[in-house]
Amino acid sequence: MEKEVNCINSRVVINYIKAHNNGDCSELLYGLDPEIDSLSDPESFLKDPNNWISSSVISKLFKKAESILHDERVAYKIAKYSIENSSLGYIQKIFVKAFWSSKKKFRTCPGDQ
Repeated sequence: MEKEVNCINSRVVINYIKAHNNGDCSELLYGLDPEIDSLSDPESFLKDPNNWISSSVISKLFKKAESILHDERVAYKIAKYSIENSSLGYIQKIFVKAFWSSKKKFRTCPGDQ
């Protein structure tokens, strides 16, 4: 498996599915890649920011999320969830509070009204 995408990204997908699918992400984690399927705890691997996965694995995660939740806009919603639930550093918080907020930003996005 190529190492192209940090597992910070897969962690967000897993957390979103858990939050919106009664804590169940088992369907999401099956059949992603033979290397991941052979792990005893694929969820831990996919949530560890020290690990990397291929772009095809992250693509499969998004496709599975769309299928599980029956929502073709799930990638957008996962990104929004990630921003709203991210832990910002001290300086980042100052800039966000001073100049912008995620709610203001998302209010200006087309199609989300």
